Parts: sequence; structure tokens; C-alpha cells
Amino acid sequence: MPRIDRYIENLNNISLGIYYGQRKKFDKAFKEQNMLRILAGESTMKEVVDKMDVNNLKVI
Repeated sequence: MPRIDRYIENLNNISLGIYYGQRKKFDKAFKEQNMLRILAGESTMKEVVDKMDVNNLKVI
């Protein structure tokens, strides 16, 4: 019988469309996509930081 916390984690991953073991790949692709938007002039650094919900980075 699987542990309940593992079961909940799997449900959370599936509900996000991210299967176990692929989270790092998703995060990396998300960050790369945002960086490309900044370089292309489609977004500002502040917009990207707000979208990524980064708490420890201050953009002025």
C-alpha cells in the first residue's frame, strides 16, 4: 500500500500536467522561455519576476 503523502504528490504533479521526474525540465524550459522574451523585448524583467512569483529578487 503506497504512502499517502506520495499519493498526494503524484496527484498534484498530474493535475499540473507534470509527471514525476519532469519538474526540473519544466522549470528550466519555463525560465528559458521567459529569458527569451526579455531578450526579444516582449517582456520586462519586472513582468517576468512577477510572473515567476520570485520573492527574494527586487527589480527596480
